[in-house]
Amino acid sequence: TLPKWRLAACCYVRWGSMQIWWVQDPCGRNYVFIAQALLAGSGLFGVAIWQCLSVQSWLIVHEASYFLAAWAHLACALSDPGAVPRGAAEVLATEPEDENSSAVRWCKHCQLAKPPRAHHCSTCQRCIRKMDHHCMWMNNCIGANNQKHFLLFLTYTSLHCLGVAPMSLWCLFALHPPPGEENPLYAAVSLGSILSLLLAGCLGRYCMQLLNEQYHSLKKNQTFIEQLQGTVGEARAFRATLQEVMGCAPSWRWLVPLAVPRCESAA
Repeated sequence: TLPKWRLAACCYVRWGSMQIWWVQDPCGRNYVFIAQALLAGSGLFGVAIWQCLSVQSWLIVHEASYFLAAWAHLACALSDPGAVPRGAAEVLATEPEDENSSAVRWCKHCQLAKPPRAHHCSTCQRCIRKMDHHCMWMNNCIGANNQKHFLLFLTYTSLHCLGVAPMSLWCLFALHPPPGEENPLYAAVSLGSILSLLLAGCLGRYCMQLLNEQYHSLKKNQTFIEQLQGTVGEARAFRATLQEVMGCAPSWRWLVPLAVPRCESAA
């Protein structure tokens, strides 16, 4: 029997008719709220710019990228990353003497046999299939079931920051209140432009760097943990690896953080 503290690290929270995956980590929970607050602040900043400059076309793109980034973030944080179910039959497996052998790998923490490419997460206290890493901003592992959401979050956040940075610069130099009129909104937008420029530069560069690392990992068919361990991924086409993450054939579902059934060739 596993200790209770190991079973309480992650759980399904029922919300109406839905079951939501949630990791009981106070620090990670704060990071999720901070990330959502930053995205929401950027969305409100776009509305303030629209009120001052009436840039409607930019506002539509700005708010769309904000919505998709926030949606992908929540989908990644609240999705089961691929936790290996605890089954009674798996306790019959024996731990191999050699880690590099093809014998069954045994998890001493979960007391079960680990499937290929699965690793134990000390924060989630579960074995995760195709675990890439545990992301503090998601308060969740990035694994077989939510790597697509993670990629979409990085993509839409990078695009969002690329739109915020030039608009913030434009506001600093082009935004001036009408002569003889004092409007506190203009002063607030000017201050927000400075903060948005700094945040967009830092967060955009960070997300684009992570997105580049994910792209190279997909090309090599390696997770981040496998790279650290020096494990060479199975040689196969980039398209096959991408379909394993994003879903079967390319479609509009690749662009939104929805769960997509795996095709047989990629599974």
